[in-house]
Amino acid sequence: MSKISRRQSDIIRNLANTTGYIGGVELAFRLNISVRTLRNEITTIRKLYGEDIILTLMGKGYQIGEDYNISEILNLSEEHPLKRQLIILKDILFNKDVNFYELADTHFISESTLEKDVRI
Repeated sequence: MSKISRRQSDIIRNLANTTGYIGGVELAFRLNISVRTLRNEITTIRKLYGEDIILTLMGKGYQIGEDYNISEILNLSEEHPLKRQLIILKDILFNKDVNFYELADTHFISESTLEKDVRI
């Protein structure tokens, strides 16, 4: 598979972290990009991974497809702990309700790895 950009990775991660559908305006706002840019990036992601990686429902928004290994796509392995730590920090700072266990699940890491990543 082709390597995806940071912005595309952020889109996939946000969709994976959201229960149900999220509107395009809300998702674009979270990512600090325009709705047009969001649509273009989703088109690119779909070309790389297939149309059903990101589901669209008129009037509801976008949702991640169920049949994808998100950790493989995002390549969030132990090889990139600093990158993962920065992403986790961003999630903690910009999300209202952060649950330790859900954060570990979201990033496809164990609770002990998350504990090491957030330890100061």
